[in-house]
Amino acid sequence: LNIHKFSSEYRVWRRRGKKFVQLNSNQFFKTSLLIWLKCKSVRDEIAQEERADLTRQLDNVYSCLKTELKRSGCNHIGFYEFCLHPTDFARTVENIFYVSFLVKEARVRIVRPDSGLPQLG
Repeated sequence: LNIHKFSSEYRVWRRRGKKFVQLNSNQFFKTSLLIWLKCKSVRDEIAQEERADLTRQLDNVYSCLKTELKRSGCNHIGFYEFCLHPTDFARTVENIFYVSFLVKEARVRIVRPDSGLPQLG
């Protein structure tokens, strides 16, 4: 859809080939609505894909946490021990982000025992 809009005394123009044709308000409304609906559809598809990616990542982090809990034989692991990456700050931020979603979904608990440091369980 090749649309160019120019405002000249509140007139809207649409390009048709090499010519510009003035649109009346009804044509302009229909054109704008079609563009908006196409953009909304694309945005919805992108959002749905992002939600699926986030769900996959959350499942991956959750399975890593469960594996680590089984390996250690405890029902909790240190929050910082699990989330901090020794050399990659961006990865640390991602880990904290994903753990926060797991806490929000009540799949993981954060407990602060008397020792002071938060624990995941």
